[in-house]
Amino acid sequence: MKRFYIFLALLIVSSFSLEVVAYTDVVNGKLWYQEYYSNRISDDGKNLWLTTSQGIIKYNKSTGEACNVAAEVGATPESTYTAIEVNSDGIVCYSEDKKYEKSKVWDGETLIDYGSFYTGKAYSFAINSKGDVWASILGLYFPPLDSASHNTGYSTLNMSSSSVQTAITDMAFDSNDRLWIAMYGDYYYLGYHNNSSTNSTVYVGENPIGVGSKMITSIAIDANDNIWYASEEGINCYYQGKGEEVCMTKEQYPAMLENRYYGNDIDDEGNIWFTSENNLLKWDGTQFTTYTCAGYEEARSMLCDGNVVWVLLKNDTLLKFENNEFDAIDLTEAITTDSTIPRAIELDKNAFGIPVNQLGFDTSSAFTLSFWVNPKLFNHTIVVDKGGTNFLTIRDISQGWPQSEYGYMWSQIGNTSEQNFGNRIIIDTRIGLSGGATSIELSPIEFNASEWKHFSFVFDVENNYRKILLYVDGTLSYEVKYINDQTPWNENNIIMIGGARYHLASMEAYLDKVQLYRKALTQDEIKESMNTPLLTDTSLLGYWDFEFGNTIDDEGYMLSDNGSIKAAMYEISSLGGVSSGIEIIPFVYGEGVMDIEFGNTPQGVEQNISDKEQTKAFVSNGILNIEKTEGINSVVVYDAIGRVIISSNPNGATSTQVALPLNIGGVIIVKVDSEVIKQVLR
Repeated sequence: MKRFYIFLALLIVSSFSLEVVAYTDVVNGKLWYQEYYSNRISDDGKNLWLTTSQGIIKYNKSTGEACNVAAEVGATPESTYTAIEVNSDGIVCYSEDKKYEKSKVWDGETLIDYGSFYTGKAYSFAINSKGDVWASILGLYFPPLDSASHNTGYSTLNMSSSSVQTAITDMAFDSNDRLWIAMYGDYYYLGYHNNSSTNSTVYVGENPIGVGSKMITSIAIDANDNIWYASEEGINCYYQGKGEEVCMTKEQYPAMLENRYYGNDIDDEGNIWFTSENNLLKWDGTQFTTYTCAGYEEARSMLCDGNVVWVLLKNDTLLKFENNEFDAIDLTEAITTDSTIPRAIELDKNAFGIPVNQLGFDTSSAFTLSFWVNPKLFNHTIVVDKGGTNFLTIRDISQGWPQSEYGYMWSQIGNTSEQNFGNRIIIDTRIGLSGGATSIELSPIEFNASEWKHFSFVFDVENNYRKILLYVDGTLSYEVKYINDQTPWNENNIIMIGGARYHLASMEAYLDKVQLYRKALTQDEIKESMNTPLLTDTSLLGYWDFEFGNTIDDEGYMLSDNGSIKAAMYEISSLGGVSSGIEIIPFVYGEGVMDIEFGNTPQGVEQNISDKEQTKAFVSNGILNIEKTEGINSVVVYDAIGRVIISSNPNGATSTQVALPLNIGGVIIVKVDSEVIKQVLR
C-alpha cells in the first residue's frame, strides 16, 4: 500500500561512522549497515524508480521498459545512490554515495540542494500530503525550502553519541502529516517531529547501547497510523494511539527465521511485509509466512504496489512477487552504458593522475599529454590570496613545501596577483629551486564552463633548452622555454590533471579521452588525434577513453585502453593549505565529449558515428560490407578498447568486403578513411 506518506526502508549510516561495540552489528565480519542500501525503490504510479549499481533506472510497470534516467534529473548515470523517493507530481529526491554531497531534489525543471552547508550521505526523504519534501543528512533532517529552518534543520540527540555516528535511516508521514523518524544510534530509535516546540523531536523509546538494541532501518505506517519496523529483537509495532510498543520474536513465531529484516511496506489488504537478505516475510495480523526463491540473495529493498511486492537485489535483479510466485527481471541491459552516449570521468575536485615511475622518462624525455575538459564551474573567484584554479601539474606531493605544490611543472587558470582574473591559462616550470619560467601567451583562448575544449601539452627539447607548448583545440596558444639541465625530474612525480594545490581552487570538471605519447606530437598529429588516438603510432603509451572495458586493479588503478600503463583518481589532502598526501579513490563517470562537427553525435574512435550518406557499413554472415561513393582507400577495424583487429587497402574501390574473425562479438569500430562507423555484433 504505497501512499505518498508511507515510504521504504533505508539502511546505511555514513562512511564517517565509528564501529558499534554490540556484537550483533557484525555479520560475516562486516558491520551490516555499511555496505547496503535498502531505500532504493520508489513508485510514481506508472513507473518504479530504482537505484542500481550504475545510476537511476526507471522501470515502466506496464511495458516492462527500463532505462537509465539519472542524467534527466541532474544525476551521474553511473554512480551509486543511498536513497530515492518520487511522487506522481514529478518530484524526484535522491542522494549520491559521496562523502561531501548534499541531498538532491529535482522538481521537473530545477535541481535543488538540501542541507545548506551540511554535507554527507542522505538515507531517506519524505513527501507530505501537500507535496513538501523533507530531506535528511546523517543525523539531521531538513524541512522544505520555504521553511525558516531549512538551512539549519533539526538534529537528533543521538548525534551526541561518542561511539557511533547516528543516521536517520527512514522517514514517513502518517495520515495527520506528522513526520516519523527512524534512527540508527545509541540512545533513541524512533521519534516524531513536533511542529509546535523548539525541542523538535519527540522520542518514543530509549535505546541504551548494548542493552536490547533496537537500531532500526525502516518504518511503514498502517491505516490506523501504527508504526511497523524490525529491530534486533524482532518485528515491532508502535501503537501511536496507546503509546505502546509490541515486539514479536522468533521464539514466538518460528516462521520469522533467523534473519535480520530490513525494508518493509504494507499492501492494500493491510498485510505487513519485510525483506531479509534471503526471504520475504508477511504478517497477516495472525501469523507470519515466509517466501523465497532461487537467487533471492542480498535483498535490502522492497515496495508494495497494490498486491504486488517488488524486491531489488544487490545484483541489479528486480523480483516481482504476485500470486505467491516470483518473476525475476534482469536490469543489466538498462544499466549498461548506452552506447550512443559517450562517457567521461568526473573530477569532482579530485585529480586524474598517471605515476611517472612506469614510463621510463628522464629530464631529456619528450612527451605529449592530450585530453578533453568540460568545466562544471570556475570557483577561483572565492579562493583567498592569489586565487585561480589548479589545472595540470607534474609533482611529488610527498616532498613537502614547496616541491609538493610546484615540482616539475604547474599550470593554473586565472591569477589575481597578476591581474589575470579571467579563465586564462598560466604555465610555469621550476628552474632549479629558485624560480619559474612563465609562459608566453601566443593565442588568447576562451575557456568557459559547460564547454568541451581539447588541450595538448607538448614537452620537448630544443638545443640546450626544454620547452612546453600548449595547443588548445589544435591551435598553439602558449609556449614556455627554460634551461634543460636545471630542471630536475623525480621518479615519484605524478602527472595530475586537477586536484587541490596551495591557494588554488580544485577544478570541478569532466575529463575525457586522455592520451599520453612518448614524443612531442606535431600540430598536424595533434589535430588528427583529437578525435581518434594515433593507434598505429608506437609512441602511444596509453589512452583512457572511459567507454568500454575499463579494467581497474585491486589497488584502484585503471589500466589504459591499449596496454598496461595505469592511472588513478586521487583525493589530495592538505594541511594548512599545503598538499600533504594522496588517497586513491573510485572513479565517478559522467557524460563525455560530443562531436563538434556533427552536433549531438558522440565523438571518439568508439563513438564518432558517421552520418554521411556516401559511406555505408553493415555485417552479414561474418562479412563486413562497406560502400562509399567517393571510393575507399583504407579500412581499419578495431575492437571496443581500440585494438586493431584487421585492416585492408581497397585502392579506391567503391565497395569492399572484409571477413571478420570467427570469435569476434560485441562492438567493433570501423574506420573508413577518415570516417568512423560503429557496428554492434550479435
